[in-house]
Amino acid sequence: MMKLIVSTSLLMLLLLSGCGSSSDDSASSPQTVKVYLEPKDITLVVDTSEKFTAFASDINNNTTDVTNQAVWSLEKNDGTVQLDASNPSLIRALAQGQDRVTASFDGVSSAAATVTVIDDVLVTLVVSPSNVDMAVGTSQEFKVEGTFASGLKADLTDESLWQTNSPTIVSIDKNVATANKESTDLGSNISATFDGISGVANIISYDVIERLEIHPQDKTELFVGDVQKYDAFAYFASSTDPQPVSKNVGWRSDTLSVLDTTALPGQYVARGEGTATISAEYTYPTTGESLTETKLITVHAFFLDRIEISPENSSMSVGEIKRYRVLAIDSKGDDYPVDDQDSLKMSVSDPNLAYIVKDENNQWMLTAIAAGPVQVKAEYFDITNGQQLLADTLLDISEF
Repeated sequence: MMKLIVSTSLLMLLLLSGCGSSSDDSASSPQTVKVYLEPKDITLVVDTSEKFTAFASDINNNTTDVTNQAVWSLEKNDGTVQLDASNPSLIRALAQGQDRVTASFDGVSSAAATVTVIDDVLVTLVVSPSNVDMAVGTSQEFKVEGTFASGLKADLTDESLWQTNSPTIVSIDKNVATANKESTDLGSNISATFDGISGVANIISYDVIERLEIHPQDKTELFVGDVQKYDAFAYFASSTDPQPVSKNVGWRSDTLSVLDTTALPGQYVARGEGTATISAEYTYPTTGESLTETKLITVHAFFLDRIEISPENSSMSVGEIKRYRVLAIDSKGDDYPVDDQDSLKMSVSDPNLAYIVKDENNQWMLTAIAAGPVQVKAEYFDITNGQQLLADTLLDISEF
């Protein structure tokens, strides 16, 4: 009876173990059935190289790039070509001849790709892109293609010597250029040289404007008739100090009937009451891209607010003569004399105590003739806005 129990237990363990093994197999990767290379067959010139790519296909027809996982090998390995030590999929041509390269993955080997090496003469090198606009702080990758006497074309990016004619403006690391400063009008260039032949690319580097500002920043309210000059300042990525760019921006107003532009960059004339948005647009000369800053301006109607008589609340003695002045204060708070205006009239409340007239110099002169209090009055008619403004002040006349 004990033997039967032990046997039964062993059978159960074997069944469970078998089930576990089946589960692991179903979770494993599909079997690789094919490995192939791209390109299939190539011709190289001595001292050039080419990179192969290995692909693996499984039983489900899924294809995977296995270049870095594959094992690479040469059929002859006779010194015609060489597998790069750190990147074995890169084939370097050393001498005239022919060899075949194979990649193996998951126990499956690819069909061999034939590499034919010839000794040819390089005729031209062409760097691409050939003309580049670069913002300061950015980088650009370049490639170079060589054409040989036989007509063969080859990517010589890795084999070429890369240089720059202005390293402080544009630096080069292998085939990657970095714009460090804004270039002159002539720009800079980088070159690739292989076997005594060079190719060149031209670079215009420009400084990037991070933001524009319109100054004065607090001048957002004007009055009809005002002439206001604004200036544009640019904050470039390469500097913390703002740079004036008023002459390099396009100035506009979205409502010319309210705020009109003039021939002077940044200068506006307030034409009518309302609001207008002015804009300063900077266009990069190299790329044609633009950056715009705007400011909302409110234009108020211009009018005379009041008139004031000077001196105010004064005193004088009988027989004295005193000059009076009248100032007009406008809606902007500015004042200016209107003494000589024909539309100004002055008078006194009691002609028995004093009188006021204009003299030969067009000045208002008051003469005190008797003691007592008297009001000095001014009446001014604003022809522009058709409004009448009044003012008065007290004068105390004494005997002595």
